[in-house]
Amino acid sequence: MEHKDILYSKENFVGTITLNRPQKHNALTQDMLIEMRRMLLGTEADDEVRVVVIKGAGGKAFSSGFDLSPDRGHKPQNGIEWRAHLQSNNNAFQTIWEMGKPVIAQVQGHCLAGAFDMMTACDLVVCTENSMFGEPEILFGGTSQYLMLPYVIDLRICKQLMLTGEKIDAQTALRANLVNYVVSEEEIDTVVANLCGRMCKLPYGTLQLNKRALNRAYDLMGVPEAVKMSLDAAHYSLVCKSAEAQAFNDVVAEKGLKAAFAWRDEKFGKS
Repeated sequence: MEHKDILYSKENFVGTITLNRPQKHNALTQDMLIEMRRMLLGTEADDEVRVVVIKGAGGKAFSSGFDLSPDRGHKPQNGIEWRAHLQSNNNAFQTIWEMGKPVIAQVQGHCLAGAFDMMTACDLVVCTENSMFGEPEILFGGTSQYLMLPYVIDLRICKQLMLTGEKIDAQTALRANLVNYVVSEEEIDTVVANLCGRMCKLPYGTLQLNKRALNRAYDLMGVPEAVKMSLDAAHYSLVCKSAEAQAFNDVVAEKGLKAAFAWRDEKFGKS
């Protein structure tokens, strides 16, 4: 059955997954990530797909991260439910990392929070000049639930993102090796298509062999344990909130998400 919030298409040996909630800045939901994982596993089994692209609809945002709005549906009610919720989300990110076929993140605009975590699991990243990256959940007591970041970029930039909640722009991300290419909005579709075309020309199986060898090397450096540890930290941050961290959620419940962001920005300024 088609899922309207996340779409899949296939052309020229490329499977494309589109986050399709442009009115919500392509904010992620658990249902979307469950469906994404199903799509990823489907591409892995499809001999007519050699490369996968993940992008956001609308051209304004890759994704703002997890949907925090009060009307987003069922919210976990206890520690057990929160743990299952986080694990379900991480299963989708881990599938990107573990599958043999390479996954390209095509980023336009904001790539934040949970979407930022997802992007770090991807194999290559192409972004537009107006892209912004970060973990703003830090500002209201959160943390990364899928901590691939220290294996992707320099520790100093990791700490800048994780200890300040600041966002970084595309050129900073390029210098930090967080992304591979920075291009204009007009060019990004062509650049991604050309990159996919080059990769698809490689002899069948080459992409899988090399991705698995590289990722296995990083697994030996501790990626699986770091991911498990970060899930534990995210779980703790959700079920053991301080009064200061809970204040953001209280504003969301009483006045809505926009008011909560305004409250946050009044305290920290626009990072």
